[in-house]
Amino acid sequence: MVVKVESLDDLVRATFELTPEALAEAEFEVDDAALVDIYAGLFTNPEFLLGRYSHDQLDAGFAAMINCDNDLAVSELVWNRGVPIEKREHLISSMEHLYERFFRRESFVYSTFMWWDALAYAFECGNAVRGRSDERACGDCGAACEQAAACERCHEDASVMSASLGPVTGL
Repeated sequence: MVVKVESLDDLVRATFELTPEALAEAEFEVDDAALVDIYAGLFTNPEFLLGRYSHDQLDAGFAAMINCDNDLAVSELVWNRGVPIEKREHLISSMEHLYERFFRRESFVYSTFMWWDALAYAFECGNAVRGRSDERACGDCGAACEQAAACERCHEDASVMSASLGPVTGL
């Protein structure tokens, strides 16, 4: 199955309405730079999801967003050097809103607590190292982590991510 993702509605349908199996098997037609903008829009105003999807659908959808095997994974887009750094910085800073406006209200066993780990995984596999590339995005990661740290449920993971990304410049 080929799924085109050209809008917020397309992304939301694919992420929250497809089963995890269908999502894994789907082939996506998407422009990565446009997808970064779409995600930033979703993260900035995620509240509409609460009335539209069940807790289980939301849990599966947010887990899929940080699953590196998912072609739409936000965790991969953050490190995608084919996307302009300014767009990736905006994506990272939009995550502050996701924590403030969504994860404070709705907690998930996996994605709420593993979000930052999934984003920082590039360090574990050597795709990002300290002192390389553009350092501006790290400040945005730190700010996003600080906002997430204000969310009591997310404090520990956000603190770990912030410490991990300090002066890291693999973006």
